[in-house]
Amino acid sequence: MMMLKQITSFIGRINRKVDNFITVSRLLPRSEIAHVILFNRETLKKVNQWIDEETYNNSVFHYGLPLSSKELIDREINSQITYTDAILYLSRFLKKPVNYLELGVSVGKNFFQAASFLENSVMIGFDIEEINPTLEQFFKKTSYYIEWDTMANSLKTGKSSLIEYDYHHNQIYYLSGDIFDENSWKQLSGRKFNKYLSKINYTHLTTSCLLPLAFCLSSLGN
Repeated sequence: MMMLKQITSFIGRINRKVDNFITVSRLLPRSEIAHVILFNRETLKKVNQWIDEETYNNSVFHYGLPLSSKELIDREINSQITYTDAILYLSRFLKKPVNYLELGVSVGKNFFQAASFLENSVMIGFDIEEINPTLEQFFKKTSYYIEWDTMANSLKTGKSSLIEYDYHHNQIYYLSGDIFDENSWKQLSGRKFNKYLSKINYTHLTTSCLLPLAFCLSSLGN
C-alpha cells in the first residue's frame, strides 16, 4: 500500500510538471520570447559580482540572501524562461508606457534587467535596504532626493529616502524604507502602476507563479 501511494504521488508530480510546461508554453511561445531571454542573459553578463562583503555585512536583511546561498546569486542562468523574462515579454503588449513597481529589490538583479529592457518608463524599486552599489553604478543620479524619519521600532535604523535616477531613457526611483511604514507609502501617493512585482522565491516559471502574471495580463490595453 505504501509503495502504491509513492507511485501515485510520483505520477501526480509528473502530471503537474507536464501541465506546467503546457500552460507556460501556450502563454509564452518559445519562438516569441527567445529574444527577451537572450537580451536578459546578455544584460546579466555586465555584472560579475552582485554584492560585495561590506555592503552585505552592513545591511538589514543581507539583501534577502542567506549566507548559505549567497554565492548562488552570481551563477549563470540557463536558457529556461524565468519570471523576469515573462514579465518583460508581456510588457510589450501594454498600450500605455510602463509604470513599474517592484517590492523587494534585493541586490537588483531583476530590477537591472527590467531597467535595461524597458524604455521611456517610470520604474520604482522599494526595499528596506539602501540601493545596492552594484546596481547604482549603472544609474545616473538626478537632483531629486528626499528623506524622512523611519517609523519607530523598524529594523531600519537610519532615515528612509527616495532617490531619482536616469537610465536607458527610464525615470527610475529607489525608495529605501520599511514596507510597513505609512510615511514610505505616502511618497508613492497618486501614482498608478500597470506592472507590479513582489519578489518571491521563483527562479523558473511554472503554473505556481502564473497568478501574479494574471495581473499583468489584466493590465493589457488599460
